[in-house]
Amino acid sequence: MLYDDATRLVDPTRAAGVDVTPVVAEGMPHLWQLYAAVLPAGAAAVDRIAAHISAHIPSSADV
Repeated sequence: MLYDDATRLVDPTRAAGVDVTPVVAEGMPHLWQLYAAVLPAGAAAVDRIAAHISAHIPSSADV
């Protein structure tokens, strides 16, 4: 997501009751998370995304 789009969506998304954690990665190309295999910052981003999802969606063992 591009910076302007992401920052514009933070407040309305929070107002809708969604847990939002914006992360700004200076100097990264668009969709840099897709380069997780070659960019350490991309791998770290994917790890943060996975942790956020895991914290908000129950595992199959919990249902």
